[in-house]
Amino acid sequence: MPATVTLANGKLTVTAQNSDLTAILEQIARTSGMNIEGLGKSTRVFGVYGPGNPRDVLTDLLAGSGYNFVMLGGGNGSAPAKLVLTEKTAAPLPSANASSSRADDADNDADDEEPLGPGAIPHPSPQLMDSTDPETRAQQNLERLQQMHERMIEQQQQQDNPQ
Repeated sequence: MPATVTLANGKLTVTAQNSDLTAILEQIARTSGMNIEGLGKSTRVFGVYGPGNPRDVLTDLLAGSGYNFVMLGGGNGSAPAKLVLTEKTAAPLPSANASSSRADDADNDADDEEPLGPGAIPHPSPQLMDSTDPETRAQQNLERLQQMHERMIEQQQQQDNPQ
């Protein structure tokens, strides 16, 4: 059943009764002018979200959806200009500081970070966040998400095509 999406006076409301998440996000995009990247899988959505700040409503809507997401632009309570989605995976992504071999792991147990759990997003290193410019930080976060997405695709391809 199609969801009802309204954006009035800066408040977004979504009413869904077994509605398709992809269709809801596309409807929000049409209503608000938001661009969406990475929309792939879909889930069924139930409930009333909002009325509220579009960012808050989108956050509530996407919680538990199987996506990691970043919203860019559109400050001051307006809808984001861009929504970037990446699918969460069951397999954890390798940490940037993790050793490349098991032998190295045994030697460096005290220095290694704990492996990330399913769907976890690694915190950026301080070097990546040295800029105080929000646009630069947003671009750095987007690049990190794209790199993570590429690694996830590579891992999935390796799992699908064992040699």
